[in-house]
Amino acid sequence: MVTTFDVAINQDLTALVLNERLDARFAAYLLKAERYQRWFRENKRGTTIKGVPRQDVLNLQIPLPPLPEQRAIAHVLRTVQRAKEATEQVIAEARELKKSLMRHLFTYGPVPVEEADKVRLKETEIGPVPEHWEVRAVRTLLREPLKNGHSARETLNPDGVRTLTLSAVTYNDFSPSNTKLTVADPNKVRDLWLKPGDILVERANTIEFVGLSALYKGPENYAIYPDLMIRVRCREEEVIPGYLVEYLRTDRCRKYFRDNASGTAGSMPKISQGVVEQALIPIPSFGEQRRIATTSEQLDDKVRSEQARLASLDALFQSLLHHLMTGKVRVNQIAQSLGVE
Repeated sequence: MVTTFDVAINQDLTALVLNERLDARFAAYLLKAERYQRWFRENKRGTTIKGVPRQDVLNLQIPLPPLPEQRAIAHVLRTVQRAKEATEQVIAEARELKKSLMRHLFTYGPVPVEEADKVRLKETEIGPVPEHWEVRAVRTLLREPLKNGHSARETLNPDGVRTLTLSAVTYNDFSPSNTKLTVADPNKVRDLWLKPGDILVERANTIEFVGLSALYKGPENYAIYPDLMIRVRCREEEVIPGYLVEYLRTDRCRKYFRDNASGTAGSMPKISQGVVEQALIPIPSFGEQRRIATTSEQLDDKVRSEQARLASLDALFQSLLHHLMTGKVRVNQIAQSLGVE
């Protein structure tokens, strides 16, 4: 059953009503190809809101293979697109599962959901936790004082000091793509080089991300961190870094950071070292900490695996889009190699 309805568009959009020689799905994919996206970028006009005149769009020259081939190309691309969408759904579900599971673990401890009603709870400043857990401030768990990072101008000099960007913590990804080389004086940042087990907290960002935390697990002396981050080094004989960072990332703790952020309207909200030091953390036994941290890591591994699959699918989609739309590879060759009917 097909449902039809009327649609109105504003002056910033152009609707293309195609004739029988051009398949609509093929045309949509064609205009996503880099060649045509670049054409749109290069042909924008205007002063405030720039756009491409309708007549220019109508005069745009495009390749026009036979209609059956257009539909075959669109079918191949749609197949990969559906695989991407399915993978994105798996990632979203895994993240939601982790969020739900962390709420359970930080309330009842590492017990099966069906046994939660057997756990004796006590009310604390941060809500109910198992009766045998402590609640302690971050400051009592530190092996050294909190420390802000250092920001310096970016450089193309390969001898520059590698420095994290905020996105490293935002996306929990410490790969080179989330770093930059800077002109920081190595003698002045000697105590800022990262070590495995360091926790980084975004002390300034948008209200959505301020206070977001991530655990660094990479090699020692790989990079320093910027001024917009605070480094937390805990006494690992009392709290496992992987456990601590997971609690810092909970909705409960993130709300605490947002509620205590300062800043004027229009600026990035900021949290101080004092706010981080006063954050309250539930502390279970070492064995319970380890089980919670391990569960979290397993879910993170699932997300990372699916993200790698998504990146591969995206690269495949872009490659197919280029080769099919330029005629460098014929659709029947691609379909056979992908097993697409």
